[in-house]
Amino acid sequence: MHCCKNLLTELPHFLLAALLLLLAGTVEAAGITVKSADLQLVDDFYQLRAELAIELSPKVEDALNKGVPLAFQIGVELVRPRWYWFNDTLVSLNQTVHLSYHALTRQYRLNAGGLNKNFSTLQAALDELETLRDWQLIDRAVVPRKSGKLQLSVRMYLDQTQLPKPLQVNAISSSDWQLDSGWQHFDFTPAEPTAAAPPATH
Repeated sequence: MHCCKNLLTELPHFLLAALLLLLAGTVEAAGITVKSADLQLVDDFYQLRAELAIELSPKVEDALNKGVPLAFQIGVELVRPRWYWFNDTLVSLNQTVHLSYHALTRQYRLNAGGLNKNFSTLQAALDELETLRDWQLIDRAVVPRKSGKLQLSVRMYLDQTQLPKPLQVNAISSSDWQLDSGWQHFDFTPAEPTAAAPPATH
């Protein structure tokens, strides 16, 4: 009887621990993931379309909300693999996107190449950052004909070198600031050349 009473007494603690583990499993770990990437042909230019997932750590989010701007580096490469020699890099582009919070307006701002967009919530700003659209990558004429499958690679990471100096030392040694998708590779097959229209007959 004494044993059963102890079991009943401890049961709520087991349930609480199980609930905490369940909740912990639903929390996404901080980091950046490239979910998909492809090129679409628009007016004889291949444009990048990519979907990412960004989860800021609590420390990074807290620093952002206290006025620390974040710089994200986005790299894109299109490569023709060659088994007999080094790979042929057809194009390699990099862009920096700054994410900042302005306390006076209570808005988040994304800045890329001098273009600014404002958002009322952090999630809205991250949703925009996670979606890469209409990046004009390469002229169709530059892509070798009959090149077979090419390799499209995308990477995004938080650039720690652009943090304020006092934060840089801590960021280098802290996993909270290690936000880097690494290079993610996707196969891409160029569109077949359009056949020339036959001459008109009269």
